[in-house]
This record gives sequence, structure tokens and C-alpha cells, in this order.
Amino acid sequence: MTANGWFQILFFLLMIFLITKPVGVFLTRVFNGETTFLDLVLRPIEKLVYRLTGVDEQREMRWTEYTVAMLLFSGVSMTLLYLIERTQKWLPFNPQTLPNVEPGLAFGTAASFTTNTNWQAYVPETTMSYLTQMAGLAYHNFVSAAVGIVLAIVPICLAGSLVFVSQGVVQNFWALTSVLAPFNPAETWKEKRCVLESPIPPCLPLSQRMPVAARPTACTIPSRRLVAWFL
Repeated sequence: MTANGWFQILFFLLMIFLITKPVGVFLTRVFNGETTFLDLVLRPIEKLVYRLTGVDEQREMRWTEYTVAMLLFSGVSMTLLYLIERTQKWLPFNPQTLPNVEPGLAFGTAASFTTNTNWQAYVPETTMSYLTQMAGLAYHNFVSAAVGIVLAIVPICLAGSLVFVSQGVVQNFWALTSVLAPFNPAETWKEKRCVLESPIPPCLPLSQRMPVAARPTACTIPSRRLVAWFL
């Protein structure tokens, strides 16, 4: 290992260390529904995207709907990447006139990047066109991480009594996937949870729900309710 190699490794680790807390604080504010420093610029864009795609970010989903939305999103993204790889020979931004990626490698790469494992059994410079790398692989480096966070936040919210255990209701998948934009998809979270009491009440209208600060903490939720949510 050369001195330059060690310098790059240490510099990279230092950068990761320095941004860990700011990024963690940012994500915490997003999922707590608090205002972030990017809202002024990005929030209008986010609302426009929701309007164009017909997404109601304030509507909670059942866990089954949430799961189906995730699978559809990942499936469509994977299919699009596969098609880009298989047709890159005829697409723009291919100055090397690279041929289409063979079916097995295209499928494996698409599945890998969609699941955020990023398996690479090829030399990018001689296999993938600029368009494939930019619009396909780089895109999945972003959205696959967003999907992972969206899935990870469900059990975290569950443990923190931030979901509707009695009715299996969680947050809106389409809204939360914009977290790495970085947008603020959870603006209304403070008024979107049911109060977890015993017996568990039905979900109340947003205007009648208890503020987050007054709600029970995770330790007040019986384990049987945690199990009930998954059923």
C-alpha cells in the first residue's frame, strides 16, 4: 500500500466520521416531521412530484399495501435497468458503441443494484455505456438505499409506538422514498399517529390525535401488540 493509498483511505474515513452526526440529525428531523434546511427549495418540488403522480402523502397505508408498493417500485426499477442494459447499443451516450449486455449479466446486474448489493461481474468501462451507468446504475445506488431506509423505519417506528398497531397501518411508502432527495416527506407525522392505549382505540382523524410529545413511549407497548401488528 502506497502513502497515497493510505491517505485516501484515512481521508474517506474522516469524511464519513464528520458527516455521520449531521446526516443522522437530518434523517431524524425528516422522520419526526420537523422542518429541515432544504425544505424551502426542495419541498415545492416534492409536492409537485406528488401532484403529478397522484400520491397523497398524508394517507397512511396498511402494511400489506406498503409491501406491495415497495415490490412494485423495485420491480419496475429493475425492469427499466434491465431494458437499458439490453438496448444500450441503440441508445444515446454510447460513444464507444458498446454492444448490448448479454441477458444473464444484465439480469444479474439489475437484480443486484435493485437490492443494493451492487454485484459487478464485468469491467464497467468496456461493458456499460455512459447512459447505463448514469441513468441505470447510479440511479439505483440512490433509490435502493432509499428503499432500504423506508423498510428499516417500519420496525423502528413500531418499537417507538409510531404506527397503528391495532389496524396494521404504517406510513406512506411513496412519500418516504423521497427521504434521500433529501426531501422532507414526513412533514405531517406529528399529527398522524393513533394513541396506543388499552384497549387499543380505532384510528382517529388527524385533528383529534394526541401530539407526539404526549404519546406513550416504546416501553409502554405490550409485546402482544407488537406481534399483532405483523399479523
